[in-house]
Amino acid sequence: MVTLNAARASNAAFTASYRPVALFVRATAGIGQGTVEAFARATKGNAHIMICGRSKTSADKIIAGLPQTPESKYEFIECDVSLMKNVTDTVSSIRSRVDTLNYLVLSQGIFIMQAFTPTSEGIDMKLALHFYSRWKFVDGLMPLLERAKAGGQEVRVMTILDVRR
Repeated sequence: MVTLNAARASNAAFTASYRPVALFVRATAGIGQGTVEAFARATKGNAHIMICGRSKTSADKIIAGLPQTPESKYEFIECDVSLMKNVTDTVSSIRSRVDTLNYLVLSQGIFIMQAFTPTSEGIDMKLALHFYSRWKFVDGLMPLLERAKAGGQEVRVMTILDVRR
């Protein structure tokens, strides 16, 4: 396993010849917010970061704390990702906004004890967040990820399900 110091050194040395485009889903609090902030620091603000979530107020606070450079582009995309129609619409919107996507970070989830909690679409809330919405984002944004990879850029998809050890 890589040591924390080695990871920090690698992150500090990171530079890209292009401005990476990253989408962070359900990133207006918690681990999602933490990954946005860490990515912005690692790129020294030289990135196009899209924060997808439900709270514009929270996203605006996060964006205000990110490194600001002439190359920075930060935006909020409102979406309740528990509803598949919203995910479909959001994916279409993103595909019309950007030509490539380098990083897709999926941190949506919920901790509930109920056996079945249906969304308004009739899908179990836990399955909607932990599985279906994640798959719809990856599947719908795959052309943007493939385009970035074909252009010689780094591409990663990260799915965060649980932050506990």
